[in-house]
Amino acid sequence: MYDKRNYQELAARTINERLYDYEMETHALHGMASEIGEISEIYRDYFDGCLFDNDSAQSELGDLIWFVAEYCTATNLRLIDFINKNSERLRTVMYDCDHEMIAFFELSMAVSKLQGLYQKSFQGHGLDEEKAKHMIDVIVGAILNYCSRTEYDLDEILQNNIDKLMKRYPDGFTANNSINRKEGDI
Repeated sequence: MYDKRNYQELAARTINERLYDYEMETHALHGMASEIGEISEIYRDYFDGCLFDNDSAQSELGDLIWFVAEYCTATNLRLIDFINKNSERLRTVMYDCDHEMIAFFELSMAVSKLQGLYQKSFQGHGLDEEKAKHMIDVIVGAILNYCSRTEYDLDEILQNNIDKLMKRYPDGFTANNSINRKEGDI
């Protein structure tokens, strides 16, 4: 049964077990960027005159959180610690942004900054693990702020994400189930 405290554990059962930790980190980074792109497309469609698709936005946000959980699993971090810390911060600190688009841009920039740390590590700088951990903290804070601005329910998003993954991967991750998805499984 889902509980915010065990989301990471439930999500981890759908991680490709063949990946080494560093491959999981890389997969998670690419996945975060991809999901930011998916949400950006929803906004682009909205600005092109379409209705804003809240269901798709929440689903993509759930997928983004899954990749954050994968990153945390690969780096031995606990997603719930970041959620709890930022939930408290959100209750006590007034964020500068009062609009969902600004909150989304904040989230996009945080993911980009984390990727920038890894880019530098591939250029011989070495990975600053404390900065990377800080950026995960910023990303989770930005996710919670975005949920607050859009009035999305984080628990509902996490539950829907786990439900989707349990249907797709009833016995854990398989490449076959990833490639050959059932109709309507996005």
